[in-house]
Amino acid sequence: MSELLEATSPKALTPAVLRSLAGITGKAVVSVAIPTQRATAEPQQNALGLKSATQRIEQQLAQRGLEPHAAGRYTGVLERLQADEVFWSHQLHGLCVIVWDDGWRAVRLPYPVEARAVVDTRPHLQPLLPGVAEQGMFYVLALSQRHVRLLRASSVDVAPVDLSGLGIPARIEDALPDEDLQSPQLHARSGGAGGRMAIFHGHGDSGEFERQILDKYLRELARGIDDLLADDGRPLVLAGVEEVCAQFREHTGLRTVLADEVSGNPDDALDAELRDAAWPLVEPVLRRPLEDTVERFEAHHGTGLALADLPEVLMSAAMGRVASLLVRSGAERWGRFEQTEGLMADRAQRQDPGDENLVEQAIALVLDRGGHAYVLEADAMPADADLAAVCRY
Repeated sequence: MSELLEATSPKALTPAVLRSLAGITGKAVVSVAIPTQRATAEPQQNALGLKSATQRIEQQLAQRGLEPHAAGRYTGVLERLQADEVFWSHQLHGLCVIVWDDGWRAVRLPYPVEARAVVDTRPHLQPLLPGVAEQGMFYVLALSQRHVRLLRASSVDVAPVDLSGLGIPARIEDALPDEDLQSPQLHARSGGAGGRMAIFHGHGDSGEFERQILDKYLRELARGIDDLLADDGRPLVLAGVEEVCAQFREHTGLRTVLADEVSGNPDDALDAELRDAAWPLVEPVLRRPLEDTVERFEAHHGTGLALADLPEVLMSAAMGRVASLLVRSGAERWGRFEQTEGLMADRAQRQDPGDENLVEQAIALVLDRGGHAYVLEADAMPADADLAAVCRY
């Protein structure tokens, strides 16, 4: 498996994808995270961070006893990415690259990350956690008779999704055949670049015809958007006049569509303006799962359903008891843990090439067993610990 993803792309960094990464183990798994600049006159400046990380990875692979030809399977991926000028000209604010014995994944992130380069027995997923559905990412669907836009966004970034490239009609005339657009009051004229433009007069009998055509189009659009975002989980905010948004709601089956919407004609609004208007609507929704987890931890503290002791968290995660895990940002504990043996070593820093990052092991165990994981700053953690777990039972 070799794939380049964007955390903000549909069907990219979903909880399901994160769980698949959590299931990867091996003698050597490379994890690299570097901050990048989205717009730079010298794209190769972004590559320097990966070059430095590659050198550290080479040293760690040698320490783990890998021969140069075996280590080259891992570093070769990083070196090919370094040399790819097109790759570096399309960066966001952060980049994570994970390489294992028979595959790799690179993920562009719309938020900055701290630089790290580590070889372990599993991927280091902490930098990716804010990119999944439950933390910080959402969509805006700008509905208009003229042109429809789907935007993927966060609190600090926004980018359009190429609907035409995904087979989803962004205009009425792209969705309906010529005969459906024929009416005494409806004409099709050239829309430039060989296209057609549907022109509605919107009076008399043509008003009802216009509504029928718009309804057909919104039905087709909803089908495409539903298929695209069915497994995504990120909230979707509608932007448009009330009537058009209401018609779209009649046809969509997505449960992630927010009840509130950005009202008004979105045609003249910039992408960033739509994101800014949608953010106050979506922020409470995005924050709710994390807030609920913190509240449950505080409510169950001392009952056995809220854990902050590392050995207990690891064992409960391995048993599938942990529903949600809170991780202190940047936390690291090194050692060895096996479900049959328990915690066999625990230290603040790596002392042996065979040591595993126990925090990352806990994250992987929780995700692999269908749980959720969130990153918090130290002052927001509900316990003075690297990990805080809320158990199912």
